Amino acid sequence: MLENLGKTPHQSYEYKHFINPKEREKIFNAIKLLSEYIIKNDIYNLILIDNAARLVYVGLKEYLKLKYPEKTDLKIYFINPAGFVAKENNLNENIKQSILGTVYDKKDILLKSREEISQEFQNTYTELLENKYGNTLLFDVCSHTGTTIKTVKEILSKFIPNIKVGIFHFDPQGDMDVKIDFSLKNICTNCFPFGNENLTCKGRGNTRNIYSEPLDTFKNKSKIIRFELKHIIQEEIEKNNV
Repeated sequence: MLENLGKTPHQSYEYKHFINPKEREKIFNAIKLLSEYIIKNDIYNLILIDNAARLVYVGLKEYLKLKYPEKTDLKIYFINPAGFVAKENNLNENIKQSILGTVYDKKDILLKSREEISQEFQNTYTELLENKYGNTLLFDVCSHTGTTIKTVKEILSKFIPNIKVGIFHFDPQGDMDVKIDFSLKNICTNCFPFGNENLTCKGRGNTRNIYSEPLDTFKNKSKIIRFELKHIIQEEIEKNNV
Protein backbone atom coordinates (compact mmCIF):
# COMPACT_ATOMS: atom_id res chain seq x y z
CA MET A 1 0.00 0.00 0.00
CA LEU A 2 2.90 2.35 0.72
CA GLU A 3 5.09 1.34 -2.20
CA ASN A 4 5.00 4.82 -3.77
CA LEU A 5 5.83 6.72 -0.59
CA GLY A 6 9.20 8.38 -0.86
CA LYS A 7 8.85 9.69 -4.40
CA THR A 8 9.71 13.33 -4.98
CA PRO A 9 7.69 15.86 -7.01
CA HIS A 10 10.02 15.12 -9.92
CA GLN A 11 8.56 11.62 -10.09
CA SER A 12 5.03 10.57 -10.90
CA TYR A 13 2.82 9.77 -7.96
CA GLU A 14 -0.70 8.42 -8.03
CA TYR A 15 -2.66 10.01 -5.21
CA LYS A 16 -4.62 7.60 -3.06
CA HIS A 17 -6.40 9.98 -0.71
CA PHE A 18 -6.41 13.44 -2.33
CA ILE A 19 -7.45 12.22 -5.77
CA ASN A 20 -9.14 15.39 -7.07
CA PRO A 21 -6.61 17.92 -8.51
CA LYS A 22 -8.93 20.84 -7.73
CA GLU A 23 -9.10 19.79 -4.08
CA ARG A 24 -5.30 19.55 -3.97
CA GLU A 25 -5.07 23.07 -5.36
CA LYS A 26 -7.49 24.30 -2.68
CA ILE A 27 -5.42 22.64 0.03
CA PHE A 28 -2.28 24.32 -1.26
CA ASN A 29 -3.90 27.75 -1.48
CA ALA A 30 -5.30 27.41 2.04
CA ILE A 31 -1.90 26.47 3.45
CA LYS A 32 -0.21 29.24 1.47
CA LEU A 33 -2.60 31.93 2.77
CA LEU A 34 -2.36 30.67 6.35
CA SER A 35 1.43 30.70 6.09
CA GLU A 36 1.42 34.25 4.75
CA TYR A 37 -0.88 35.32 7.60
CA ILE A 38 1.48 33.75 10.15
CA ILE A 39 4.48 35.53 8.64
CA LYS A 40 2.74 38.90 8.27
CA ASN A 41 1.40 38.86 11.84
CA ASP A 42 4.55 37.38 13.36
CA ILE A 43 2.63 34.50 14.94
CA TYR A 44 4.73 32.71 17.53
CA ASN A 45 2.21 30.25 19.00
CA LEU A 46 -0.17 28.27 16.79
CA ILE A 47 -2.85 26.32 18.68
CA LEU A 48 -4.68 23.75 16.55
CA ILE A 49 -8.04 22.37 17.66
CA ASP A 50 -8.43 18.60 17.30
CA ASN A 51 -9.37 16.67 15.35
CA ALA A 52 -9.92 18.29 11.96
CA ALA A 53 -7.28 21.01 12.38
CA ARG A 54 -4.47 18.71 13.48
CA LEU A 55 -3.33 17.89 9.95
CA VAL A 56 -2.89 21.58 9.12
CA TYR A 57 0.55 21.45 10.68
CA VAL A 58 1.84 18.93 8.12
CA GLY A 59 1.29 21.17 5.10
CA LEU A 60 2.14 24.31 7.05
CA LYS A 61 5.53 23.06 8.21
CA GLU A 62 6.37 21.91 4.69
CA TYR A 63 5.41 25.28 3.18
CA LEU A 64 7.34 27.28 5.76
CA LYS A 65 10.38 25.02 5.34
CA LEU A 66 10.44 25.60 1.58
CA LYS A 67 9.38 29.26 1.39
CA TYR A 68 10.35 30.74 4.75
CA PRO A 69 13.22 28.63 6.10
CA GLU A 70 14.15 31.48 8.42
CA LYS A 71 10.81 31.07 10.27
CA THR A 72 12.07 28.63 12.86
CA ASP A 73 10.43 30.06 15.97
CA LEU A 74 6.83 28.94 15.36
CA LYS A 75 5.55 26.75 18.20
CA ILE A 76 2.63 24.42 17.39
CA TYR A 77 0.28 22.99 20.00
CA PHE A 78 -2.77 20.69 19.81
CA ILE A 79 -5.76 20.89 22.13
CA ASN A 80 -8.89 18.83 22.66
CA PRO A 81 -11.98 21.08 22.70
CA ALA A 82 -13.94 18.46 24.62
CA GLY A 83 -11.70 19.03 27.60
CA PHE A 84 -12.69 22.70 27.75
CA VAL A 85 -16.42 22.13 28.23
CA ALA A 86 -17.09 23.12 31.84
CA LYS A 87 -19.96 22.50 34.21
CA GLU A 88 -20.70 26.22 34.04
CA ASN A 89 -21.11 26.27 30.25
CA ASN A 90 -24.75 26.77 29.32
CA LEU A 91 -24.71 24.68 26.14
CA ASN A 92 -27.60 22.81 24.59
CA GLU A 93 -27.28 19.04 24.24
CA ASN A 94 -26.66 19.06 20.47
CA ILE A 95 -23.70 21.41 20.83
CA LYS A 96 -22.34 19.44 23.77
CA GLN A 97 -22.47 16.27 21.69
CA SER A 98 -20.73 18.02 18.80
CA ILE A 99 -17.84 19.15 21.00
CA LEU A 100 -17.58 16.15 23.31
CA GLY A 101 -17.72 13.52 20.58
CA THR A 102 -20.17 10.97 19.22
CA VAL A 103 -19.90 8.73 22.29
CA TYR A 104 -21.24 11.53 24.49
CA ASP A 105 -24.01 10.56 26.88
CA LYS A 106 -25.18 13.37 29.12
CA LYS A 107 -25.75 10.88 31.96
CA ASP A 108 -22.17 9.58 31.93
CA ILE A 109 -19.82 12.46 31.12
CA LEU A 110 -18.35 14.06 34.25
CA LEU A 111 -17.71 17.68 33.33
CA LYS A 112 -15.04 19.60 35.20
CA SER A 113 -15.35 23.10 36.60
CA ARG A 114 -13.67 26.04 34.85
CA GLU A 115 -11.23 26.18 37.76
CA GLU A 116 -10.29 22.52 37.30
CA ILE A 117 -9.86 22.99 33.55
CA SER A 118 -7.72 26.09 34.11
CA GLN A 119 -5.49 24.15 36.50
CA GLU A 120 -5.18 21.29 34.02
CA PHE A 121 -4.22 23.77 31.30
CA GLN A 122 -1.51 25.30 33.49
CA ASN A 123 -0.11 21.87 34.32
CA THR A 124 -0.19 20.60 30.72
CA TYR A 125 0.88 23.53 28.54
CA THR A 126 3.86 24.84 30.50
CA GLU A 127 5.91 25.74 27.41
CA LEU A 128 3.02 27.69 25.88
CA LEU A 129 2.57 29.64 29.11
CA GLU A 130 6.27 30.46 29.21
CA ASN A 131 5.78 32.16 25.83
CA LYS A 132 2.29 33.54 26.49
CA TYR A 133 3.20 37.07 25.37
CA GLY A 134 4.09 35.89 21.87
CA ASN A 135 1.44 36.50 19.18
CA THR A 136 -0.94 33.55 19.32
CA LEU A 137 -3.32 32.12 16.73
CA LEU A 138 -6.09 29.76 17.84
CA PHE A 139 -7.08 27.81 14.75
CA ASP A 140 -9.86 25.45 13.72
CA VAL A 141 -10.75 24.17 10.27
CA CYS A 142 -14.44 25.04 10.42
CA SER A 143 -16.95 26.96 12.51
CA HIS A 144 -20.73 27.16 12.30
CA THR A 145 -21.90 28.48 15.65
CA GLY A 146 -18.59 29.66 17.09
CA THR A 147 -19.24 27.69 20.28
CA THR A 148 -16.16 25.46 20.10
CA ILE A 149 -13.80 28.38 19.52
CA LYS A 150 -15.50 30.47 22.18
CA THR A 151 -15.46 27.65 24.77
CA VAL A 152 -11.73 27.11 24.27
CA LYS A 153 -10.82 30.78 24.06
CA GLU A 154 -12.61 31.62 27.33
CA ILE A 155 -10.11 29.46 29.21
CA LEU A 156 -7.04 30.38 27.15
CA SER A 157 -7.69 34.10 27.49
CA LYS A 158 -7.23 33.85 31.24
CA PHE A 159 -3.55 33.11 30.61
CA ILE A 160 -2.68 34.33 27.10
CA PRO A 161 -3.31 38.05 26.49
CA ASN A 162 -3.19 38.31 22.70
CA ILE A 163 -5.14 35.55 20.93
CA LYS A 164 -6.24 35.84 17.33
CA VAL A 165 -8.76 33.37 15.87
CA GLY A 166 -8.41 31.68 12.50
CA ILE A 167 -10.76 29.40 10.56
CA PHE A 168 -10.63 27.91 7.06
CA HIS A 169 -14.28 27.02 6.50
CA PHE A 170 -16.37 29.81 8.02
CA ASP A 171 -20.08 29.07 7.67
CA PRO A 172 -21.91 31.02 10.39
CA GLN A 173 -25.31 29.71 11.39
CA GLY A 174 -26.75 32.48 13.53
CA ASP A 175 -24.83 35.09 15.50
CA MET A 176 -21.12 34.38 16.02
CA ASP A 177 -20.21 35.50 19.53
CA VAL A 178 -16.50 35.47 18.78
CA LYS A 179 -14.30 37.63 16.55
CA ILE A 180 -12.77 35.85 13.56
CA ASP A 181 -9.45 37.40 12.50
CA PHE A 182 -8.63 35.08 9.60
CA SER A 183 -10.89 32.94 7.40
CA LEU A 184 -10.95 31.37 3.93
CA LYS A 185 -14.65 30.94 3.27
CA ASN A 186 -14.29 30.94 -0.51
CA ILE A 187 -11.44 28.41 -0.64
CA CYS A 188 -12.26 25.71 1.90
CA THR A 189 -15.86 24.60 1.56
CA ASN A 190 -16.00 21.59 3.88
CA CYS A 191 -15.05 20.76 7.45
CA PHE A 192 -12.36 18.18 6.64
CA PRO A 193 -10.37 19.55 3.68
CA PHE A 194 -7.27 17.71 4.90
CA GLY A 195 -9.04 14.45 5.59
CA ASN A 196 -9.25 12.74 8.97
CA GLU A 197 -6.44 10.44 9.94
CA ASN A 198 -8.16 9.22 13.15
CA LEU A 199 -4.97 9.11 15.20
CA THR A 200 -6.57 10.87 18.15
CA CYS A 201 -9.94 10.85 19.86
CA LYS A 202 -11.70 13.29 22.17
CA GLY A 203 -11.99 10.69 24.92
CA ARG A 204 -13.34 7.22 25.60
CA GLY A 205 -14.14 7.26 29.31
CA ASN A 206 -16.45 9.44 31.34
CA THR A 207 -14.07 12.40 31.46
CA ARG A 208 -12.50 14.60 28.81
CA ASN A 209 -8.95 15.94 29.07
CA ILE A 210 -7.66 19.05 27.31
CA TYR A 211 -5.21 16.93 25.31
CA SER A 212 -6.59 14.31 22.90
CA GLU A 213 -6.03 10.61 23.48
CA PRO A 214 -3.78 8.87 20.93
CA LEU A 215 -5.02 6.02 18.75
CA ASP A 216 -2.87 3.69 16.66
CA THR A 217 -5.59 2.02 14.63
CA PHE A 218 -5.08 3.94 11.38
CA LYS A 219 -1.30 4.37 11.15
CA ASN A 220 -1.03 3.31 7.49
CA LYS A 221 -3.82 5.68 6.51
CA SER A 222 -2.08 8.46 8.43
CA LYS A 223 1.24 7.84 6.65
CA ILE A 224 -0.46 8.19 3.27
CA ILE A 225 -2.36 11.36 4.19
CA ARG A 226 0.70 13.06 5.68
CA PHE A 227 2.94 12.08 2.78
CA GLU A 228 0.40 13.33 0.26
CA LEU A 229 -0.07 16.66 2.07
CA LYS A 230 3.68 17.26 1.91
CA HIS A 231 3.72 16.14 -1.72
CA ILE A 232 0.92 18.58 -2.60
CA ILE A 233 2.90 21.50 -1.16
CA GLN A 234 6.11 20.49 -2.91
CA GLU A 235 4.34 19.81 -6.20
CA GLU A 236 2.40 23.09 -6.26
CA ILE A 237 5.41 25.20 -5.30
CA GLU A 238 7.43 23.60 -8.08
CA LYS A 239 4.59 23.84 -10.60
CA ASN A 240 3.73 27.47 -9.88
CA ASN A 241 7.21 28.61 -8.93
CA VAL A 242 5.71 30.45 -5.93
